[in-house]
Amino acid sequence: MALIAVCRVDEVPEAKALCRNLPDGLQIALARVADAPGRFVAFENRCPHYSAPIGMGRIKDGVVTCPWHFFRFDIRSGEAVGLPSTMRLRMFPTLVNEQQIYIHV
Repeated sequence: MALIAVCRVDEVPEAKALCRNLPDGLQIALARVADAPGRFVAFENRCPHYSAPIGMGRIKDGVVTCPWHFFRFDIRSGEAVGLPSTMRLRMFPTLVNEQQIYIHV
């Protein structure tokens, strides 16, 4: 597992994800966890329903809503919200060190 520097803490907006392309072509989204200050999550910027850029969706109360078909996922666990579903976001562990956010890929 590689540790990749993605961005600075102050680059991640409130209630929105920051989307980035990694050198290997993987597209990820980083978001703040509103109820846990200083905590960040990373997930693949691809909705498991129809491959929409889910990082472009709205984040409210720890849930991201897909901008294409409005599927919702908990950004802390990656699990689907509201519908019985086995779909889940592909999540990546994060690490914050000296105001830099890293992800394990």
